[in-house]
Amino acid sequence: MLERHAQEREQAEKAYKEELQERNQLWDERLKSFQKEVVEHAQRLKQQHVAALQHFKEKMSSKTPIKAQWSRELLKQRRIQSYLGKQGKYLEAQEVKQSADRMEQAELQAAIAAFQSDVIGKEQTIRVKQQTEMDILLQRAARTREEIRKSRTLDLQRCHQRHKNVMRELAAIQKQEVFRFDQLMQKKVQNPYTGIGFGGQRLSQSPSSRAHFNAVDYSTDDACGSGGEDSSMKG
Repeated sequence: MLERHAQEREQAEKAYKEELQERNQLWDERLKSFQKEVVEHAQRLKQQHVAALQHFKEKMSSKTPIKAQWSRELLKQRRIQSYLGKQGKYLEAQEVKQSADRMEQAELQAAIAAFQSDVIGKEQTIRVKQQTEMDILLQRAARTREEIRKSRTLDLQRCHQRHKNVMRELAAIQKQEVFRFDQLMQKKVQNPYTGIGFGGQRLSQSPSSRAHFNAVDYSTDDACGSGGEDSSMKG
């Protein structure tokens, strides 16, 4: 019986370890699958960001100013240049033209610089927005990963608790079996006339039965004794 009890406990422990290994494997696969989905989603989002940024740069490049909104001073210089040319004052007109050209170039460079600064600002805004989207994705993934971790811990705790309940119930059953066996052995010691009947059932002799057997024994002894006396007398 004790050997059977040990085997039952061993089988329960083995079943628990197998279930624990199986559940850990399932949770590992679930976490691995989730991580794969996060990576794929992040890669797709990154590709979308790169494409959107490239499209923005191409669009802005086509809008690079080739002329500026000329200042009133520059327009005035151009009118003077034209007037001097019409008056035949070509030398003076040439000097005004050179001054106006330098002014025009400066204003064009300023317009380009302002445009590029605006592009940089818009590009930075796009990058910040894209980074925010990526951060939201990663934060959501982190929360889900933490939920998976908590669910896994809770599931394994429940599995462990079920095992403890099984072992406690098994111990109680085995303890009861040992108790009944001890009681049976005590009865056998206290009642030495207990025998084994058909089918493995124990048969106990009643006091009347034992008295009957004793009476038979005494009668047999008396008969044997009487026979001896008759023989001696005859002799």
